[in-house]
Amino acid sequence: MFSRIVCLLLLCPVFLAGAGERLRVVSLNAEWFPGREPEPAPAQQARHIVGVQRLFHDLDPDLLLLQEIVQPDALKKALAVQPDVSVYAVSAFTNNPLQLAIAGRLPLVSAYANPWPAAEGPTEQGPPRGIAFAAVELPDGGLLLVFTLHLKSNYRGDEDYDEQQNLRMREESVGMFLANVTTVERWFAGRAVRGVVLGGDLNTLYPKSVFRGEKTMRLLKAGGFVHLGSSGLDHFWGKGITNAAFSVFSDYEVSDHAPVILDITLDGDGRIPRKPVIALAVAAEVAGNLRTDVNKAALPELMSLPGIGPVLAQRIVDGAGATDRRRPPARVDRGDGGRLRDRSGNPGADPSVYRGFPLKFANKGLHGGRCCGILPVV
Repeated sequence: MFSRIVCLLLLCPVFLAGAGERLRVVSLNAEWFPGREPEPAPAQQARHIVGVQRLFHDLDPDLLLLQEIVQPDALKKALAVQPDVSVYAVSAFTNNPLQLAIAGRLPLVSAYANPWPAAEGPTEQGPPRGIAFAAVELPDGGLLLVFTLHLKSNYRGDEDYDEQQNLRMREESVGMFLANVTTVERWFAGRAVRGVVLGGDLNTLYPKSVFRGEKTMRLLKAGGFVHLGSSGLDHFWGKGITNAAFSVFSDYEVSDHAPVILDITLDGDGRIPRKPVIALAVAAEVAGNLRTDVNKAALPELMSLPGIGPVLAQRIVDGAGATDRRRPPARVDRGDGGRLRDRSGNPGADPSVYRGFPLKFANKGLHGGRCCGILPVV
């Protein structure tokens, strides 16, 4: 992590980076934080806060991208173990209780958290939640633009459930996200923007989406983003992010999702170097499994998917209605030999191969004219 020094006159910390220093970005769906369920007992909340404190302390992230924050004050308690980390942005969505937050230890330049606008697109109702953003200053004075999303989940349940509506909500959200990126890049046209990072729970898979024909990931690629790694449903994507290593960390039982980590190596001047991306992704052998539609698959088939164990598979099958209180989350471990394992210890795919899977996609349907009333906070 960065070396940090205390300045005179209580100025903000200065971050020093020599050759090979890493900037660590951690994304975590914290599962109804605090408490891990919609109506937790006080003791459950306390245990969850302590577990997340330990996780933050041990991972020592420079930037935190968080989903499913229910009580922002509890997040401040969890971050108390790292007094140099500040909350940059936290949402206050009224269309969903699960909030987004971004925190970190780098100097903040601008931040916002906004809901998606009311429904105007192809879905009967607007996508849930919204977007959180922060622009932070790197040691060389350049900017890193950071976003987090929590896209619509995949649930089957009541008779009126329409799987196409969920995937269209994800696609609509990504279209609005790309419009946000374009707007923010214009804001900072006069600054040296070193890269853009998107991390979060995107509730679909890569390279093959949960549903056949879903364009969520193709839209991101058409928008200039490169896939940097995923644990299943939790992803990192980037623009201009090179020399970055992706990993999954699940030694702590703090969520039904494992934290995903992106370590970006900076050069001697504190820049993001222009070198080939180093990333881990599922091997080609998984491609066949990723064709599975989780809303229609039988229990044994769900249990065979990477990142989904028997408990999560049962929750998918038993899911009641299109609510966000249950989802098919990814839980994976780096097991023996570098293989991915689910919570039952079942081996998944060898993650050591990253070649990418080419997707042909026409650059259209990006909802480029829509945005979400973003306002900078400087």
